[in-house]
Amino acid sequence: MAKVGQPGAAPLGNFINYYDFNPADRRINFLPKELLSTLLLTQRKEIIILDIGCNSGVNLTINWIDILNNDDRHSVIGHFLEEHNRSAFDLVTCFSVTLWIHINHGDEVFRNFLKILSDASDYLMLEPQPWKCYKSAVRRMTKLGCEEFQYFKTLQWNRNIVDNIIEHLTSECGMKMMNVFGTTTWDRKIFLLKNMNSEVKKMICLENRSK
Repeated sequence: MAKVGQPGAAPLGNFINYYDFNPADRRINFLPKELLSTLLLTQRKEIIILDIGCNSGVNLTINWIDILNNDDRHSVIGHFLEEHNRSAFDLVTCFSVTLWIHINHGDEVFRNFLKILSDASDYLMLEPQPWKCYKSAVRRMTKLGCEEFQYFKTLQWNRNIVDNIIEHLTSECGMKMMNVFGTTTWDRKIFLLKNMNSEVKKMICLENRSK
């Protein structure tokens, strides 16, 4: 059996030295430099961003939590938002994580994960892996002698997974597609979506303040 520390043996997506073979600037180069100032025009003194990942990250303040665990979210993320007097993050980023949530937890939990992302964000920047990445992950783990992904063969969201994700976010989670920033060298699109429910909450809040 392959050891988890062996390169490629990363059933949760936590690859060794991930940013050595997929540098962060491959994504950043797609994003307009004025993105934050354009999208987040506000009188706030600071912009708060939540980056959801399964690796060490680059130049980030890191908290290790299970994003699917209610207690973890409330105690860490909820507490952080309360400290900053916010109900959601200005921007949530989720780069190449969707596959690992989906393939390890199945369709139902994955749809709940998408709802968690939308509820936590005013804007969501998402880089979902296409179906071919799922098949590559399965082949890699099989070659290394690792256990099979429990839910892979039962996934109903499969060949059209990227379309499924965007459709669910826009039709079920109150998100609106704002832009597609291109395709990375790994053939993954970067999407920007806006939480329209969050916009309604802000309007109600402003109306209440004016009374």
